[in-house]
Amino acid sequence: MMIRLCEECRTRYSVWIDSSCAETEIYAAEELSRLLMQVTEANFAFLQDTKRPDKAIIVGSPDTVRSLGIEPDALDLGTDGFAIRAVGESVLIFGGRPRGTLYGVYAFLERFGGCRWYTPSVSKIPLKPTIEIESDLNIIDKPAFEYRESFFVGNSLDGNWAAHNRCNGNAMRLRAHQGGRVSYFPFVHTFNSLLSPDEFFDEHPEYFSLVDGKRQRNLTQLCLSNPDVVRIATERVKGWIKAHPEATIFSVSQNDVYNPCQCPECARIDAEEGSHAGSLIRFVNQIAEEVEKINPNLIIDTLAYQYTRTPPKHIRPRRNVCVRLCSIECCFAHPLDKCDRILSFANRIHGDSFQRDLEGWAKVCDRLYIWDYVVNFHHYVMPFPNFGVLAANLRYFRRNHVAGVFEEGSTTLFGKTEFIELKSWVLAKLLWDPEQDTQALVEDFISGYYGNAALYIMEYYNLLNDLLAHSPDTHFGIYDPPKVEYLTPESIEYALNIFEKAQAAAETPAIRERVAIAALPIRYWSLLKMPSSPERDAMIDAFREDLEKRNIMQITESVDMDESIRRLRNGVTYRFNYTLEELAAGAQAET
Repeated sequence: MMIRLCEECRTRYSVWIDSSCAETEIYAAEELSRLLMQVTEANFAFLQDTKRPDKAIIVGSPDTVRSLGIEPDALDLGTDGFAIRAVGESVLIFGGRPRGTLYGVYAFLERFGGCRWYTPSVSKIPLKPTIEIESDLNIIDKPAFEYRESFFVGNSLDGNWAAHNRCNGNAMRLRAHQGGRVSYFPFVHTFNSLLSPDEFFDEHPEYFSLVDGKRQRNLTQLCLSNPDVVRIATERVKGWIKAHPEATIFSVSQNDVYNPCQCPECARIDAEEGSHAGSLIRFVNQIAEEVEKINPNLIIDTLAYQYTRTPPKHIRPRRNVCVRLCSIECCFAHPLDKCDRILSFANRIHGDSFQRDLEGWAKVCDRLYIWDYVVNFHHYVMPFPNFGVLAANLRYFRRNHVAGVFEEGSTTLFGKTEFIELKSWVLAKLLWDPEQDTQALVEDFISGYYGNAALYIMEYYNLLNDLLAHSPDTHFGIYDPPKVEYLTPESIEYALNIFEKAQAAAETPAIRERVAIAALPIRYWSLLKMPSSPERDAMIDAFREDLEKRNIMQITESVDMDESIRRLRNGVTYRFNYTLEELAAGAQAET
């Protein structure tokens, strides 16, 4: 049997909440009323503090849920999970606090109203004059990960977009009525914030890393075995806690360079532990022990990154320590549990197995997060067909008890990466439930975002993935030069022809603009592969003009447009097989 909530734009239902609802639950009910009116053109009135109608969509506080004979705590919904149930002739939507009920409302609108929120400015709110649900409806939905951040500056950081798509990451601009976010302070690479060389080095060089017999002022880490460093860092973290009561996670993490300390005590600890993570976890644990005395619910976060990626043999992170394992060296053409190709320099640092390190941390760490990477940072505007690994990698993380995932996409407002809108939305969906079908999600987005041109954009998307699937020996990482030959001259020409057809099919200026942006990566690749000629120079000039017209001012992370165009014109690419000496110096070498 079915419960008909609305029939031919008419309804006898209202959206009802009780007086004990929290701010986010009130907002959720208001959103449900507003959007149901928009979808159905029926009057789903918002009622609060009145007698509950016999026919209602109930947005429930714990008190209301219990009054209906349901114990919410027994469902273990956490902060973000939710339930949607038919209760007699009514519907009940409720969830964990602070965000679960709001997520339940948006999930209800997606499932029964056909609503989608693809980008901060592009949504689909279809007209559905009739909505009905099963009379035995009983949905319980909890996220795969407690922390979910699809990080693409200029797209996915919008608070409304994040709430609609159930992301709760640190950079999302989520306000209190949207349930807030998982809040860090600071976010990462904090050793210099804990003890600045400018403040301490002149009088206490022993606080900083000893490398080849010399204390390092620049491009340095901390001497993690020095008791004064532990004391000062602990007091600094306590100060952060006092100054930032909104934060629940405080980062104590290595700077974004190499140069771990080689002093006798740090070296002894690391030798015993078989990893530089030995001295790091020992240091972080000492701070976490003191923080636990202030507030046992606060988390001290650190990195397993590059030289600290391998877990220590003996020491274990405390219960209030979060380790963020980073996949920076890996291949992203294949799932991480199927391919152990590692950038060549990494083998000299910690061996060649990300799988080994992930599974090792999973055994010893109570709270394991992943810092993952989903674009090419040396060539933002370049095809990077990694859609086939996104769900597979998230499922692998989940199998290994990973609790949170940060998916790093574009890091600047001025660097629009390939398929930025599509990738950020698909990742948001998969971070909630990695068992979903990526292809179905892609088709959903492309059909909703590209209008009459969707058929051709889908053809281009499938072309890239099919070419990669038929090139099993192709590997690519996030800094690789465009040497991957699965894109042949013939396939480049074919792809450019697809975009000509897509432009002809686009029905509005907005759709034509979206198609033009989607074509930028294959144009960039074709220019990289084209022999030098006056015609190529003119095409590069036109390409730059098209980028700047769209406020795209970076092709390469941290490199300005003039330099990027010079490199493009001269056929200069990048390499990432640096020597240890270059890595220690923070080199970004060209070839």
